[in-house]
Amino acid sequence: MFALLLLAASGCDPACDPDVARYVDADGDGHGDPDRPSDQCDAPTAGDDCDDGDAARHPGATESCSTPGLDDDCDGLVDDADLDVDGVAELHADADGDGFGSAGVADVGCAVDGLVLDASDCDDTRASAFPGAPERCDGVDTDCDPATGETGLVTWFPDGADPEDWTAKISQGDASPTMVELDTPGELDVCEGEWAARFEITAAVRLVAPAGAALTTIDPAGSGSAVTVSGAEADSVISGFTLRNGSADEGGAVSCSGGANLEIDGTEILDNTARLGGGIASDDCLLYMWDGHLQYNTAEEGGAVWVHQGHFEFNGTPVAYNAATVQGGALRVDAGADYTYTSVSETTIEHNTAPAGAALALSGVAEVQVFATVVDRGGVMANTSEVGGVVTLTGNAMIEFIRADLGEPGTEDDNVPIDVTTLVGDYAFGNDFTTWCRSDGCVEE
Repeated sequence: MFALLLLAASGCDPACDPDVARYVDADGDGHGDPDRPSDQCDAPTAGDDCDDGDAARHPGATESCSTPGLDDDCDGLVDDADLDVDGVAELHADADGDGFGSAGVADVGCAVDGLVLDASDCDDTRASAFPGAPERCDGVDTDCDPATGETGLVTWFPDGADPEDWTAKISQGDASPTMVELDTPGELDVCEGEWAARFEITAAVRLVAPAGAALTTIDPAGSGSAVTVSGAEADSVISGFTLRNGSADEGGAVSCSGGANLEIDGTEILDNTARLGGGIASDDCLLYMWDGHLQYNTAEEGGAVWVHQGHFEFNGTPVAYNAATVQGGALRVDAGADYTYTSVSETTIEHNTAPAGAALALSGVAEVQVFATVVDRGGVMANTSEVGGVVTLTGNAMIEFIRADLGEPGTEDDNVPIDVTTLVGDYAFGNDFTTWCRSDGCVEE
């Protein structure tokens, strides 16, 4: 009787063979843990479970691609290394890790890092571009749907942080212009549209129109400069816009000051007005402009551009049909006592008007060089004033023409009334001319 009681207490049936090994089956899948013997008669005699915490994994189970990295049938072979695996499919490369693969079969088997079942990614080099992603103004089909487009979008890309949708922050069409302050480094992409806005830049900011100047216009509707750049931290870029209808005391379209560095490329500056610099005013800036246009701007001084100190370079930027009511129909350089350098290269300055210096009016310690090339000669032609059809010079100002065209006398390209007016007299030149002039006269080379 005592022995029977002991057997009952141990949970064993008297008929149970004590010499048969049994194993704990914690997950109840009928297969025991080989490392955990059991004295329970109802415990399985098979100690062959490779994971006694998962009832789906045991000998005889189906090896499946749906459990990557796991040996489902406990035969030591994982995923598609097991010939009996279920779920093998065509796989596609996911180079950018966004979970969406590119078209074209990269392998056949179970999905692994870098290979996925999906084949709908339109750009497998950008993790931000995949079906259903939010569309951004970045020149990329981010949502993989060409029908959505980017017209009317604005996206801020702060340096070192995630992009932000700024579309709602900027007015469009005929609305009152929005003032947008850009005081932290980054890039603001403004997509195709008519934008009623003004931008104030005081940091290293890239202001970009991916669709280009023909499709993207900033119009402050006479409420100030379209873009103001100021301060030594403002190492900035303006690219791909049309800037029009700005009106300010200095710089109708762009005002740059305070030691800022600014590049303007692919930008049309049209129909702006100011007291100084109808298109651009640059006061102590390092400013470069290329592949754009300056046209139909007006000011008292510097119909297109007014420069005071610093460094300004034009390259491939025609300056035409601008007007000043006092001097410098195209360009006014008012250097004062500080040396100021301006370069004009591969650029035509034509059909500008002013009472003095229809094209350029220079004063103070100003130096201007006008370059031409064999490909695109460039020059200063068909400008009209009362004195100095090309340029007037006072103070210590100097201008140098290097193989430039100054309009052949007697033709419609000639400047009126004469090319250069200095303190000691007037000078007329023709085409393909190299010469330099100061306020005390010109010297032909």
